[in-house]
Amino acid sequence: MVRAGVVKHPSHWDCSGHNEILQPRRRYRLIDYETLLGYCSARGYTEFCRDYIGWIDEELQNGAAAKESLWTESIAVGSKEFIEDIKTKMGSKAKGRQVRETDDKWGLCEPEGAYNTNFTLEKDPLRPENALLWGSYRDESAG
Repeated sequence: MVRAGVVKHPSHWDCSGHNEILQPRRRYRLIDYETLLGYCSARGYTEFCRDYIGWIDEELQNGAAAKESLWTESIAVGSKEFIEDIKTKMGSKAKGRQVRETDDKWGLCEPEGAYNTNFTLEKDPLRPENALLWGSYRDESAG
């Protein structure tokens, strides 16, 4: 939501992973903290939180809040292996979706032109001559 310009800092968005990381739930956890700490080579949760906050602040100062098309145009972003695994698991739902690389990141993207504006006969009722503008109709029975 930072990249979308909705908030200035990820902590301002209640449903962000940022808040989940810094304020772990006791029930219904979404994050495997032991694995996360292992990936980051942290000696403990407190050390990780301190480092994590520093990483976020540094990235925001360096302009990391700028919109990246790979993130906004993809249904999944990660390593090539991760994206290929997601595409395989999606099966027929991934048909037509493309695996794309940008700056050492991979994304599973919709094909270009997936949402076109080709209004055919099925949209004929929406023609202006078939529209009744609100406020232009007067109820004659109301007197």
